[in-house]
Formats: sequence, C-alpha cells, structure tokens
Amino acid sequence: MIEDRLVTHEQLLTVFHRGSKGITTKSSVCCFFCNLPIPAGCWVMHYSGYGSHVDVTRDKDSGPLHRGCWKRIARSKFLLRFYVHTTRPTPEMLETEIARSGTVEQLLSERELVWHGSGCLLVVGKSAECRPRKKVRGSNVPLARVLFQRAGFTIERGNVVKHACDVSICVNLAHLIQGTRSENTREAFTRGRHTRYEGLTPCEKVQLTLADRLERLQLYGNPDWCKEWAD
Repeated sequence: MIEDRLVTHEQLLTVFHRGSKGITTKSSVCCFFCNLPIPAGCWVMHYSGYGSHVDVTRDKDSGPLHRGCWKRIARSKFLLRFYVHTTRPTPEMLETEIARSGTVEQLLSERELVWHGSGCLLVVGKSAECRPRKKVRGSNVPLARVLFQRAGFTIERGNVVKHACDVSICVNLAHLIQGTRSENTREAFTRGRHTRYEGLTPCEKVQLTLADRLERLQLYGNPDWCKEWAD
C-alpha cells in the first residue's frame, strides 16, 4: 500500500481513473473489490492496474469492478491506496505540469547562478550529482529540460536536452539543444568523454570540462569542442 503522506486523494484518483475503462463482460466474473458475481453482458469498470506495477516479480492489481464498487473506491483515499501503488506521473502529466512551472526568469531566480569565463551560466550550490533538477509532480526533472521547454522550444518525443558545452550544471539557453540518447552517447566517444572522464565523479567532470573550455578559448578563441583540439 502506498504511503499516505506522499500523495493526495487527487493524485491517486488521477492514476486510478487513467487505468480504468468501461467494458461489457463476455462471461460471468467476480468483482475485483466485493468478490460478488457479475453476470455476462453487464457494463462494468475494468481497472488495468496502471500505477500498481511496482514489483515486476508479481502481477498488477487489475480486474473488473461493479460501477458502484468503482465509485466507492474512487471516493475513498484509504481504498485507493490499496489499488494505486505509485503515482509517478506519465510523460503527458509532466509536460502539462512543466507548462505551469513559471517563466525562465522565475525559474532562474530560484537558483544561485554564476557566469563562467567560457560562456556557461552555472548553477552553484547543493547538487550532489552536479545535475540541477526541478521537482515536478514528485519527479526530479533535469532543470535544463524544464528551462528549454519554458523558453518555448518543443522537445520531440524520445529526445533529451543536451548540453552543447558538455557542462551539466550550465543553464545558458544558448548551450541547450535537443537530440537523441544515441547522439548523446556517440558524442561521448567523438569528444573523448568516455576515456577522459573515466573514474571521475560528475562534479569532477564538470570542473575538468570547464578547464578544457577555458583552454580551448585561449588556444583557438572558441571554448566549444572542435576537432583540432581533439587531435
């Protein structure tokens, strides 16, 4: 059962409703809630178990429900907690909430920022992984992604927001671009990150990258990665 202090009735109901649909029974079945029989040909609500598949070693909590039983569950936060085990939002829910998260200026005003000599706008302060995040409906979403969307850019399905500067704590919109995960992985090899960063913590990688950017700025007049510097 999901912990009561973590969620609201509205959150539980949203998940429960999303996982339910009306069906007509093809044969006699028993109600998933009251265990009383439901004759064939009856219009019932079927709960698919959406939001309950936490432990992959067991089945989802799913089954048919009398309409009255479905309504009884929906009205009670106590009962919903037995059927909804996680309220992790769907991508669609996250997109909707991000759209309400404030302007870019408001989001940046919540952070301590420092401009770096290489052109990066750095988020400083507490960030264990050196990857600033924004809490959205209980999920930790990369701050770069939230800012990118709030700046008016549309992220194509399946894409991620990448840092063209390779600095994970940078929130300079000019350094944020979207791309696929495979592109991000490929760049790790072409730019030498897979070997140069081996054994380093995320924050150590940030420090090394910033030093590299200053070096490239001094050598080539451009802090961004270039083939000449790699050679």
